[in-house]
Amino acid sequence: MMATGTMEQEEATPSEQGRTISRRVLVGLCVWVLGGLVFYSASVKHAEEVNTKPGFSDQSAYLDYAKRFALEKGVVVDGARGPLYPFVISHLYNSGDDSAVYFESAKSFSILLVTAAWMMSIFILFRVMPCWHSVVSWLVIGFCCVIYYAPYTKAEASYFVSNVVVFVLLVRLLQAPKLWLALSAGFALAISWMLKASALTVIAVFVPAAFLRAIAVAMRSKPEARLALIARSLAIPGLVVLVFLATASPVLNHNKEKYGQYFYNVNSTFYMWYDDWRECVSGTRAKEDRNGWPDMPISELPSAKKYWKNHTIDQIKSRIVDGAIHIAGAIRPHGMLRYISVCFLALLVSIAFQMRSAIRAFTNGWATVLFAAGYCIASAILCAWFVPINGGVRFFAAVFPCVIVSLVFAVVGIDRAVVTDRRSRALWSWGLSYALSLMLAYDVINTVLFGMRGGVDAGS
Repeated sequence: MMATGTMEQEEATPSEQGRTISRRVLVGLCVWVLGGLVFYSASVKHAEEVNTKPGFSDQSAYLDYAKRFALEKGVVVDGARGPLYPFVISHLYNSGDDSAVYFESAKSFSILLVTAAWMMSIFILFRVMPCWHSVVSWLVIGFCCVIYYAPYTKAEASYFVSNVVVFVLLVRLLQAPKLWLALSAGFALAISWMLKASALTVIAVFVPAAFLRAIAVAMRSKPEARLALIARSLAIPGLVVLVFLATASPVLNHNKEKYGQYFYNVNSTFYMWYDDWRECVSGTRAKEDRNGWPDMPISELPSAKKYWKNHTIDQIKSRIVDGAIHIAGAIRPHGMLRYISVCFLALLVSIAFQMRSAIRAFTNGWATVLFAAGYCIASAILCAWFVPINGGVRFFAAVFPCVIVSLVFAVVGIDRAVVTDRRSRALWSWGLSYALSLMLAYDVINTVLFGMRGGVDAGS
């Protein structure tokens, strides 16, 4: 009774709770605005002092692609880069413009576009995590990943933001299937894919997870209602795919017309099945694979079947392990590895000290865990696999926001599953958010004082 009375006395009144929420919202709003200003200012400074040549990091290829859009007045596909970003910046090009003037205009617009997209993405994060955890995750994504690509006339920064938005929307769909979420996810997925073809990985993992969830839900219902329940459950992921196909149809149709495949991309169709870049250059690339299907005998074209046939299990393992080691070293200067390590350690500690809650959280949300873990692991393996062809940071940088969201979300989920008082429930997730906040404060101050650490890598 005394313990109960003490807990009742400690309960905040509605007015006190309202004031606490108001203070948190005000603090969050200030951090949001300040974060956006720092992000924009640091990007502009980097663009003016460092990114002064369009030939660096493949920017000229995107600018030339955009000029083709402006001059040809229609959908243009090149078999390697997504057409959406070049299409957007093509509206900045005038036929009489000097290349240097166009480059500066494209840089300024890209920084504004990426800053706005990143700032809006926080509202998507609010769908899956508490306010402050969302703010901290948003800052980590922005200042350890997106900011390094924002000052460049490339699609990467926009894609990193769109990819995590799609990921969070699909997580919400697995938690609470709703029509508007399916429509939003399908449209966002199309935008993401038209920026970078690698966006297809997320839907390839989501559909099986959604199917297994539908089966599980149906098995817990009455036998006579199972078929109808499965149909309703599968309608949501089906709608995501349909909206995606409808939105991306202009690009898909042009791909089919030019290359003979709707989802043609030189990287996933050919290059990933070579052993190194030299083979790519002397192989399909030498046959102008970006201008059409390469004119080569079928026996000489690389493929998954051919690769598995000509390589041993040890060679395949070695390619993945060596690639993973290379990526771990490449992402270190950006701070990505440090943040992943802290979040992963927090998750392990949370599981160790709250095992029953972790089991309860997994039991209630196993489909979400399967999707999030499956996507992050599959993407990391694909990044490692592609290192012999192109070992740039940007491939893993696209996955990094989803990894951070997954780890923070997992710690929050375990805390929420703790059946004790409110203070105990918030222990580990708030501890993680405080640790990340301290790390962020150090990194943001360094960014303001000394500029960005590390840099972008070259490539398409």
